[in-house]
Amino acid sequence: MEIGEKLKVFRRNRRLTQKELARILRYSQAYISAIENGRRVPSIKFLKAMEKAFGVGLDWWFQEKMEQKEVQLVVNQLVIKLQAIKIKSPLFSDILAAKIVRLIQNELHFLDKLISMLEKEASSAKSDF
Repeated sequence: MEIGEKLKVFRRNRRLTQKELARILRYSQAYISAIENGRRVPSIKFLKAMEKAFGVGLDWWFQEKMEQKEVQLVVNQLVIKLQAIKIKSPLFSDILAAKIVRLIQNELHFLDKLISMLEKEASSAKSDF
């Protein structure tokens, strides 16, 4: 999830309008909207204001990105291991290695979509209360 999407979910979970959030943080509603819609990247000053007002640490905004990088590192290590197996075994082909990597990437893509769907469902369930 991108930073703007995270901000929108965060704001909605607290039942705040963009205008109310802007007032709390002393930013314009247009600035909040631009971040949420991906037209602008929030400044460090803005993220620090969020931390001060709501206790949302800087690491929270980038947590998912770090997890995705960690997953990519695992996939890269797997590719290296698959290549090593191929060298040791003539029965292991490039095609098989590529299929395994694609299968893992498809599973990761599926998990990303599932997580997004569950987050949306959780945020809408909270707004129902």
